[in-house]
Amino acid sequence: MKRVGIFVEDRKFNDLGFKTFIETKRPDDVVQFVQIVESKPFDSQDPFDLIIHKSFHLLEKNKDKYAQFQSQSVPNINDLDVDKELIKRAVDALRTHLGLDLINIDFVVLSKADHKQRLAIIDVNIFPNYKCVPDFFFHLENLVREKLNLPKLTSPEIFKQ
Repeated sequence: MKRVGIFVEDRKFNDLGFKTFIETKRPDDVVQFVQIVESKPFDSQDPFDLIIHKSFHLLEKNKDKYAQFQSQSVPNINDLDVDKELIKRAVDALRTHLGLDLINIDFVVLSKADHKQRLAIIDVNIFPNYKCVPDFFFHLENLVREKLNLPKLTSPEIFKQ
C-alpha cells in the first residue's frame, strides 16, 4: 500500500473537503491518504510515498496583513455552454508545456463565430481554491495514482456520497 500525506493548514483542512477525501472508502486498498498534522513533528508522521502540500500562510510569514485572496463567484464549467473538449485540449497542452500537474486556468469564452468556439487564456496559476473544479478529488486521486504507478479510479461517484 502506498501512503500519501496531505499537508494543508489545519484550519483549511475541513473547509476544503480534505477530511472527507481522506475518509472516503476506496474500491481498492492500494493507496492510503493521511493528514500531515502541523502540530506534530514531521518525522513522527513519515514515511510517505508522496506528499501533497498547499500552504496558505506564506503571506503571514511576510507579515503582509493587507494581502488576501478575494473569492469571486466562479461558475461551474458543467453549467456553461462551452466546448469541454476544447477546454480539455487547452488544459492538457498547458500542463505539458508548463510541466505542472495542478493548475488553475482562467478562460474568457469568446462568441461562437462561424460555429467555432474560441477561448482566451487570461491567467494560469497554482490553485487558489479547489471548490470551482468539478470532481476535483477524483482528479486529484487519479493524479496521485498516476505518479505512484497505481491503477486509476474509473468514476468520481465514490466522492459524491
